[in-house]
Amino acid sequence: MKFNLFIFSSLFLSFACIPLTVLIFLNARSRAHWLWGAFNIAVGVYGMGMLFVGISKTYDSAFFWWKVAIFGVANIGLFFFFTISEFTGIAQRKIWSSVVIIHGILFSIFTLGTNFVFNSLQFVFDDFYYYKAGMGWNIFFMIWMVIVIRAFILLYRFIQQNKGFKATQAKYLFWGMLLGFTSGATASIPSWGFHVYPACHFLVGVYAAICTYAIFRYQLMDIRIAVTRLGVFFFFFSMVFGIPLFFGF
Repeated sequence: MKFNLFIFSSLFLSFACIPLTVLIFLNARSRAHWLWGAFNIAVGVYGMGMLFVGISKTYDSAFFWWKVAIFGVANIGLFFFFTISEFTGIAQRKIWSSVVIIHGILFSIFTLGTNFVFNSLQFVFDDFYYYKAGMGWNIFFMIWMVIVIRAFILLYRFIQQNKGFKATQAKYLFWGMLLGFTSGATASIPSWGFHVYPACHFLVGVYAAICTYAIFRYQLMDIRIAVTRLGVFFFFFSMVFGIPLFFGF
């Protein structure tokens, strides 16, 4: 197996989410915590799917793992919207909630059960197989973007309406999520035929590092963990560098 930048980025993304997800579920006390944990599992599925795409030696294997990765994408939008909705406490119209749920379910079903989202792969950069965006991908991804942007607007409004500790928490969440979504979205560019190497999604792992630090330092999502600042530093350092480097080597 040839170890390339695409594999490393996917590896870093996948394993950087593990400590954050564990922290959330071990300290979950509210609906927002469970939703955020589910969101990070979806992110991990997305990264793991792409990791196995990178190491797949056959077309059929890569095709299967792209289905897994895009299934993760479908659920990322769903759980992100409801995580932000719960965190901000901003009431949502039932039609919005219904659209998000229906979109997530249909996106998942059509990805796993049909070839409507994508039906073929192309061998790119003389290294690995990449999916070609089909009509289904274009439709679902466009709606997915609207849902994600809507959630960011909710979070931005919350920051504008609050001050102090709560606003600080929200800012860490906003900028961490924005970094993750912006970099993760770049991985879709090659699917439309643009010759852009997909590697920026490793920054999704940086999102996980930022939010993990914010949990320790600012009790992000009101998750409180008794730990010294020295412990914060060592946990943060080991998560960002230790796990990915260990599996990389």
